[in-house]
Amino acid sequence: MINKIFELLYNKVLVGIVVGSSSITVHIEILSKNETQSSFTKEFETSTFNDEVYEYIYSYISQTPYYYVSILDYHTSQGALPTCNSDKFPMYTDLLSLKHKCYKDRWSYYTTKQNVKDIEKSYEKIGVDFIFSPFVVLSKFFKDKLSEHNSMFVLLQDDFVSLSIFSDSQLLYALHTEIKQSKQEEDEALVMEDDEDVLDMQDDEIELDSIDLDDVDIDDAIGSLDDFGDIEDLDSLDDIEDFSDSKDLEEELEDEYEEANEDDENEDDEKLDSKDYDTFLVIQNAIENYYKDDLYDSEFIEKIYIADTMNISDDLKRYVEDELFLSIYIRKTDLVAEVCDLTKMELGL
Repeated sequence: MINKIFELLYNKVLVGIVVGSSSITVHIEILSKNETQSSFTKEFETSTFNDEVYEYIYSYISQTPYYYVSILDYHTSQGALPTCNSDKFPMYTDLLSLKHKCYKDRWSYYTTKQNVKDIEKSYEKIGVDFIFSPFVVLSKFFKDKLSEHNSMFVLLQDDFVSLSIFSDSQLLYALHTEIKQSKQEEDEALVMEDDEDVLDMQDDEIELDSIDLDDVDIDDAIGSLDDFGDIEDLDSLDDIEDFSDSKDLEEELEDEYEEANEDDENEDDEKLDSKDYDTFLVIQNAIENYYKDDLYDSEFIEKIYIADTMNISDDLKRYVEDELFLSIYIRKTDLVAEVCDLTKMELGL
């Protein structure tokens, strides 16, 4: 009874935190009688919980004893499994170092015990009440689509991609990975290095080809022409040219066709910036792994739903559709606000 009275006297404050490689985004919601009265979002240019972030959060939570801090798990060593049966977990991963939880008696999500310790230690000044999995965010955000047959659901962040495949509300496959440098970026770097090497070689050749004319013996140079042979033998060059002209026309056309195709492919790749291309590679590799791995009862994926937190380009959407022959549907999402919404669900608000 006393607690109920105090709850009426004080507002509730919900704090949602999303950590990136170079930023922390904090979302604050102030609730009165379990209704949101106001909300604020601020991004900090740091990936560590420093004094600036602490002071901003403390300015709100210090006003009430009823505050709840939630954070999205940002570690790469996490995932989800298509079962709640712990006896089947060893088929997919080692349980010894993991903390896991069953989701609606259908599938499980996990992270390492060390991940939990690291988060709790980093945020011990304010305390952490809930650590949410990106796969739970995906399931909530696309709950109206999970019942469809064989669809992929993707959460795109600046530095991470979380993707899952569901069929009839059952998880079949999941992957959480960091976006890494693509081959395209590596090739560009190699091209720059090659260009520098070529310039160096050209400089060396210029030095080698520079000849001091004062050192040339004219008599020796004229004498060397006698070793060249009969000048009439050069008439055979005409035969060589005739042979070159007789190259099979069909072969020439085939070469031109292949070159045109390569140019078209290169033009398509150039339309994507490096981050979009990296994202495409993650999706492509995940689908290939899903189809090839005997662990998964894979069937043909029909659609991809993307929860977009970073304003992905139309070029990426078209590229994925063209390359993978799949329909793409994109929903914009405020990820840090979604974290607070999960907090409300946990608290029954």
